[in-house]
Amino acid sequence: MTTMLALHAQDASSGLELKQLPIPSLGPEDVLIKVYSAGITPGVIKLLKMGQSAVPTTVGHEAAGVVESLGDKVKDGLNVGDRVRLHPILSCGKCSQCQLGFDSMCDEAAQMGFAKFGGRTGLYAQYHDGALAEYVRVPRRFVDRLPDNVSFDIGAKLHDVATALRVLKLAEVNQPNSTIILTAPTGTMGTATLKLAKFFPNIKKIILVGRRKERLESIKHLSEVETVVFPISAPPQDSKPSPGPPAGALSGPPLPSPIVQQLKELAPEGISAIIDYIPAGPTLGQILPALATRGTIVHMGGNPTPLQVPLVFIMSKAWRLVGNRAHTRDDAQQILNWLQNEEFVISDLITHRFPLKEAHRAIDTIETRDEALWMTIIEVIPEKV
Repeated sequence: MTTMLALHAQDASSGLELKQLPIPSLGPEDVLIKVYSAGITPGVIKLLKMGQSAVPTTVGHEAAGVVESLGDKVKDGLNVGDRVRLHPILSCGKCSQCQLGFDSMCDEAAQMGFAKFGGRTGLYAQYHDGALAEYVRVPRRFVDRLPDNVSFDIGAKLHDVATALRVLKLAEVNQPNSTIILTAPTGTMGTATLKLAKFFPNIKKIILVGRRKERLESIKHLSEVETVVFPISAPPQDSKPSPGPPAGALSGPPLPSPIVQQLKELAPEGISAIIDYIPAGPTLGQILPALATRGTIVHMGGNPTPLQVPLVFIMSKAWRLVGNRAHTRDDAQQILNWLQNEEFVISDLITHRFPLKEAHRAIDTIETRDEALWMTIIEVIPEKV
């Protein structure tokens, strides 16, 4: 067999097409993975249209499978037939960010099958083709062995789970008996965060903020930490913050709204951190005044809406606003270790599976959000249990 089925984008505007493509040929330091399970995200279409992704390209940045063949220089003990996962975050390995362990923030950072994020093209020019295909070519240093007790499905979704771990670390919840808010919690990132909260002993309560009460209620059981729901309607897109203090005056946050007062009743000591996965809209500004002094906001939703909060409010409460992009290699390894040692179970987060030939239906299902989706898998080769 010389060709493979792949989900392909010919250009930035024509959409995605399932087509037969040549199986990638290997360079001396490459690994060819026969893909068993892959993840999928509709965000790739948005990035294609924005010009962030190389074209033509095969999409898909999450995958696990079996080593099919090795480049001539791969002689470090990895063998044909080994179970592996793709670490999709490309990085140079040499810059200051990489040396500090923050490879996802490398100036050459990109995700195979997704988009480039750094200023330099580097490896992405050679390895932009992704893993929603029967085979994917990967540089050896971005391949991790998969423990025997970790399924290909979980190996494929480990990227998202490791990103949720990075978000929780950035929240820096150091005060015992802390309460945190988790916004837009009913998707992949939110449910993974709920599962991971048990590894952060200072977190004693989680408040789930979202629009649909029934969906919030349906995920409460996922966390071993006390969890309560707080349904909230999105404010109008043109809503503005409360008027600020006179010029030059030092003031605290805006006067509490009914929403903030209710949140403070749930957490009288204040909210230690807000983990924000909201992809659009001004909801964060509604709940922000509930944040405690020296509290932290970690944003991972890619929200283009400006946060209309005067800087004086942030200054007076010493709030920290932290953005995040993906995760580090150490985060991924920590998740693998917990899974291997059976300290952590996430198989119950997989709610939907689709064969590769139905990838378009999978994307439509994710985009419409008519169904409650936590993790979605593309089964390229269904794993025998």
